[in-house]
Amino acid sequence: MKRNFLKIISAIVAAASFSACTAQKADMETLNELSVTTAYETYHPTDTMPTEIPETYHPTDTMPAKISENSETVDTTSAEIPETVGTTSAETSDFTGVDMPTDFQPINGKLSEALLKSCLQDEEKNFVISPLSIKLAMSMAAAGAETGSDTETQILNALGYSSKAEMTEDCKKLITELDREDGTITVSDSVWLSENFDNVYPEYLNGISENFKAENFTEDLTSDKFVNDINNWVKSKTNGLIPTIFSAPLSDFARMVLVNALYFNNEWKIPFSGVSSEYIFHGVDGDASVMFMHDTHNVDYAEGEIFKSIVLTYKDGSVMKLYLPTDESKNIGDIISSMTNEQLAAAMELSYNFTEVQISMPRFECEFNNSMVETLKSYAILEAFDPNNANFSEMADISGDNLYISEVIHSAKLKCGEKGTEAAAVTAVIVDEAEMCFAEPIYFTANRPFMYEIESPSGETLFEGVVQSFN
Repeated sequence: MKRNFLKIISAIVAAASFSACTAQKADMETLNELSVTTAYETYHPTDTMPTEIPETYHPTDTMPAKISENSETVDTTSAEIPETVGTTSAETSDFTGVDMPTDFQPINGKLSEALLKSCLQDEEKNFVISPLSIKLAMSMAAAGAETGSDTETQILNALGYSSKAEMTEDCKKLITELDREDGTITVSDSVWLSENFDNVYPEYLNGISENFKAENFTEDLTSDKFVNDINNWVKSKTNGLIPTIFSAPLSDFARMVLVNALYFNNEWKIPFSGVSSEYIFHGVDGDASVMFMHDTHNVDYAEGEIFKSIVLTYKDGSVMKLYLPTDESKNIGDIISSMTNEQLAAAMELSYNFTEVQISMPRFECEFNNSMVETLKSYAILEAFDPNNANFSEMADISGDNLYISEVIHSAKLKCGEKGTEAAAVTAVIVDEAEMCFAEPIYFTANRPFMYEIESPSGETLFEGVVQSFN
């Protein structure tokens, strides 16, 4: 079996496949050649990697020069913004405790830092990923791993759980908390079964339905109808921000596709009401003149040895944390790459003070499309991707054959502007059958590369990424 992949368009798609043992070596060699590229590439499970992006993929969707939320007044005069750091302390706020359930445990661990570092190694400019979408997709797969097996243990360790029961209970609580009727955050899951695969355990499907609220579909995974149906499902669940997962049917070995879709559409608690102007952003590949949002807000502000940070709050209590290097001579990408996951997590744990800050930051859009297999393997999830040793025996009855994860594809898209933020991510898992207050004014001017996170009110990392260039 030959399996090569193009990457998914605009937003988060993580796909995990269980494919034939004989094809695994070829698949892995292909995956090693994949790298982060621009958006609008499509994942073809059975095609070869083209040298150019096909125009037929999404011919009408072009990247806007800037996001659609325009300011009331525009000053086209380019200029530099001075940056001054105040040092007077102010009253400490407790933004992380907004509406946080006492019995809820965020599934963050160190995986979000590992994902961020891995993506930064391959992506030279801007990107966004959703640790939550990847975790939920991998959790659905882990639910079918044999209890006590190395396959289960490795996935649970990466996700920060000690047992499958803890994982499923936390995921159930998390989805209940985040999936909202008002549409500010929605979490959707689905299971797509091959019509020829009738030996999946009902207990597995019932568990996925109960704990992940997953919808269940049965289709011919090798048909164009399946491609159309799953793409329509994804487009619907992401409000059109991610219109497509697959552009071609899956192989004859495909047995199951597990899909997670995450959508976020939230307004700032205090919108940017100041005049937006064109200023210079000092990117990794040179300066660029872009539209900046300006305002003075009372926000949580922190300045540590490595990062300085502000916290912008959304109406529902979710927050966006922005990080700039405290040392202006250092680049955010170099800092992240030079640190271990533990060091990065520690550097991002700052003591915030609630104070007035003069904020200047660009409107920005970020996208990401890539395989996450090598990233997850580097985080000690190994056996799940091994056709000979993967153990998903609690997923289906496969006599003499085996199930394994052959691919994890992730796609995400984010837009940030004066009014708020819209973002989406999708994760698909393909299952194949294989034989065998300061006294002085404070300025936070994001006119150089910066990192950002979007967290739910309970502290779950929904999206994260880096902005390094506007060229």
